[in-house]
Amino acid sequence: MKAMPENPNRGSSFEDFLKEEGILDASNAAAVKKVLAWQIEQAMRTQHITKSAMAARMHTSRSQLETHTWYVY
Repeated sequence: MKAMPENPNRGSSFEDFLKEEGILDASNAAAVKKVLAWQIEQAMRTQHITKSAMAARMHTSRSQLETHTWYVY
């Protein structure tokens, strides 16, 4: 049986691309923020907590919770 020829369209990984563009760290940070925001949102839903109550538990204001947690680039 013949071996499959190397795919000419196959290139470097997406991570390599982000590294070359100089945005790997920023991309990773944004991904972590999105995951954390999702986890907080899920916890709020399962515990039936409002944004104001969550902000109080985190010792911050509701507006800071909106700015830093929910609005992720």
